[in-house]
Amino acid sequence: MSWRNPILPTLFRWRATLPLLAAGTLLTRSFVPSTCADEFNESIVPFLQDHCYDCHDGDAIRPKGDFDLFPFFTTEDAKGNLKAMQRVRNALHYHDMPPHDRDQPTQEARLAIVEWIDENLLLQPTLSEQHDPGPPRLRRLTRLEYNNTVRDLLGLSSDLFLFPERLMTRRDYFDPSQSRLPDELDIFIPEYGSKVPALLPLSSLPGDNRAAHGFFNEGAGLDITPLLIKRYLSMAAEIVKHEDFGGQARKLSDLTGIQPAPLANRGASTRQGSGVFLASLNRDFAPVDNIATNAEGNSDQAWLFRDHITGAFDSGIGGVFQHPEQIGAHVPGKGGILRATFGRNGEKALLINPTEDLWFVDFGTAHETSPPSNIANGRKNLKQFRLDLKLDGVPDEVGILNLGVVVLSRDKDSSGKVTLTARFRSGEKAALTEEIDTGAGKDNTFFSWYAPAGDEIVSLEVDGSEFSGEYVLLDDLAIITGKVVPVEEKAPRPRPEAEPEIERISENPESLAAFLDFARRAFRRDVSDDEVRPYFAILEEGVDAGIPREEALGEAIRAVLTSPEFLFLKEKSAVADSAPIRKLDDYEIANRLSYFLWASMPDDELFTAAENGELSTADGIQKQALRMLANPRSKELSDSFAYQWLRLNVLLGSQPNKRRFSDFYIGQKGTMAAPLMQETLLLFETCLIENRPLFDLIDPDFTWLNPALIQYYDLEDSFSHHLEAAESVDKNGRKRLDQNRWFRCKLPDRTRGGILTMGSTLTLTSLPLRTSPVYRGSWVAEVIFHRPPPPPPAMVDELGSDDREMQEAGLTLRDKIVLHREKADCAGCHTRIDPLGFPLENYDAIGLWRDDYGKDEFPVDAGGKLMNQYDYTNIIEFKDALKERKTDFHDGFVRYLLTYALGRHLEPYDESAIRHLVDAAETGGLKDVIVALVTSDTFRHVRNEK
Repeated sequence: MSWRNPILPTLFRWRATLPLLAAGTLLTRSFVPSTCADEFNESIVPFLQDHCYDCHDGDAIRPKGDFDLFPFFTTEDAKGNLKAMQRVRNALHYHDMPPHDRDQPTQEARLAIVEWIDENLLLQPTLSEQHDPGPPRLRRLTRLEYNNTVRDLLGLSSDLFLFPERLMTRRDYFDPSQSRLPDELDIFIPEYGSKVPALLPLSSLPGDNRAAHGFFNEGAGLDITPLLIKRYLSMAAEIVKHEDFGGQARKLSDLTGIQPAPLANRGASTRQGSGVFLASLNRDFAPVDNIATNAEGNSDQAWLFRDHITGAFDSGIGGVFQHPEQIGAHVPGKGGILRATFGRNGEKALLINPTEDLWFVDFGTAHETSPPSNIANGRKNLKQFRLDLKLDGVPDEVGILNLGVVVLSRDKDSSGKVTLTARFRSGEKAALTEEIDTGAGKDNTFFSWYAPAGDEIVSLEVDGSEFSGEYVLLDDLAIITGKVVPVEEKAPRPRPEAEPEIERISENPESLAAFLDFARRAFRRDVSDDEVRPYFAILEEGVDAGIPREEALGEAIRAVLTSPEFLFLKEKSAVADSAPIRKLDDYEIANRLSYFLWASMPDDELFTAAENGELSTADGIQKQALRMLANPRSKELSDSFAYQWLRLNVLLGSQPNKRRFSDFYIGQKGTMAAPLMQETLLLFETCLIENRPLFDLIDPDFTWLNPALIQYYDLEDSFSHHLEAAESVDKNGRKRLDQNRWFRCKLPDRTRGGILTMGSTLTLTSLPLRTSPVYRGSWVAEVIFHRPPPPPPAMVDELGSDDREMQEAGLTLRDKIVLHREKADCAGCHTRIDPLGFPLENYDAIGLWRDDYGKDEFPVDAGGKLMNQYDYTNIIEFKDALKERKTDFHDGFVRYLLTYALGRHLEPYDESAIRHLVDAAETGGLKDVIVALVTSDTFRHVRNEK
């Protein structure tokens, strides 16, 4: 292969300064002599000269791929550029280079270069004759880790806030202590967007940024912004000022011995007389979703209020008024009371006392937002009335902070202004007026209010005097309750002179010891009295000043939760008189273990192991790791690691064309995204719990299906017995399938099974109107082999969004891609990624099998060649080819796992640890790989950065 500059070969082995004329600019290069003709000069350089320098010699203004191999002439040169040599090694190993239209080296020569780079460069010690374990960790907690840590620190029974981007399935099916998942599971999956119980359902932290081709927990991407600092401060305040903080935080008694009474025991009950109409609050606000207008001046938009109400209901602090069962019921004004219960145990109630008669009615001339009935004035044309609102079963300081309601539009020329006014405890009012247009459901209008700071909503006034209809129709009356916090905090009450002096907490060693233990768990390490005293002093000084002890304790906890010691995962950057590499101490190991396996803080047993020095040995770490993997908290490896590794978050935003891919959609708003995602995560969880080989993630002989997925994949004939087992009859005599029943199904053939052929990954790598071999190939390159392709060049021509338009022009999608990659700027990447995407073309844009593109004259061609070595004609042969290169999949997987465990991007000096984990994967299962990782030198050591 000829060089662009014929002078270079003659000067290659001589020390010289060569002037090169490039684009009119005089450049100089110093050449390294070959007097020490080492193996690199004898073997590597000639290979690079024959196969690489033609495109990557730097003689051009811009070498191909912006990759210049010109400076490498000795082993020392190569050692100083490990990333470049790693790139050379991978290009040869995966047959990316030389380009397929160039002369190819023999397989023996290729392997020889790869092995030389491995043995002499990448696997050699790089730091004082030792393998560099990387820098110590210093990063903030991710949003997920913050939630889990606060939850476990305080002993909350639910999450702190909601995670709308995640699949929130019930987790009780996940029992890793049994070492095998049962063949049948009961898994409830809420409709996507539904809320689950949380302490602060209306609050959250900003989402984290995922590192490029990595994870949310990589330190380089975890920035600290002024907004985030502000949210940390406000979040901590919301936690400790929650109306039921004492009752929710089960570990509060560990601090001071104080255990507040449960919320349900507070407050008085109301009478149950003949004038009381029983009802309830529910979680679904305007489920018909036919609100047309938001009143001007609203506190919320309807869609946002819907989310707030759902979260409030799940947390027991609000909900939507559910009308009495009997349609046509009348509630008398001035004496009649509607009692609607809510709360986790129905211990609270909303009391509605109308000033005029109310009528619960179903008008055919209106379209309810929450069938079957709505609230109307009980007497014709009496369209001015008030609903007085009170709470029962709550503390005195709790009130209605948020109120929403819908006014329904009607046919029969009913139109005009309707004014709704919220009245507050202070006597202030807030009126909203809207013109309601004629038409059943045409102008259903949403009204909402927030109580001003320090105030609460006590009534709703309705004025329909300017509305032409005889009745004003209200629907979906909903409330959110909370603690009414005074605008200005009251000054501490002075102590009467006669009041006996309060014992200072510092004089009570047990209180200080309890707070020390709390701080130790919060900071996740051993702490000294001096470190904790400033936080303890907040509690101490508050009580001395007469502040209620629970409130003072809350302020002390708030200070701990906003401390950098709590918000950051920190490892000592330097230890005096230590070698260049130091062993992590036991608390640092405990934190690495817990945030890797649980995405949360260490539990008491792990803390005790750290305190006793049991984590200083590989055996001690292995013992704890196996215990932790047998704990249900290890499901975070599925919900966090696997979820991010497979890019499943993209699935939740996928929107296949509804007309062309109607099978993906369920009813009005549901989709198959949740069960498809659950199928994928269940495969990972099965491999984890049962310690199955990693390649079972690619080619298992089973999958997990519920009735919906059995029908979706058209597998009714194969699994009719499972459909029969899931069949039941409802109270109306109608047959239904229990979608919560999941079955381990042995697959009839290998066209299904594994992450490549699941509807989840096939859908998230498609476009709304067609598949995308390019996206799918890129996904396989990145996820399976940890080799993400570079972004496409600017101004590249689009392939087109609809494959049917291509067929009208006589082309298949594959034909169009082949034409596209004939362009020089596109060929390099497409040659690499297209063979990884084409074998998936038998699956349409939502992962269903097809033999053609919808017309007999356009059959699917799913053939190709993997890494320019292994021919395949279909997905089964492609899986066989992958099995021939399964070590490469193991390599890609362990790189992701190690990145997630360390929370940092990997570097060439990590290659030794990677090869160690690949060896574990070759002979063991997923659990074995995890144990090998946590007992590795890289996981147990850090660079001592003096």
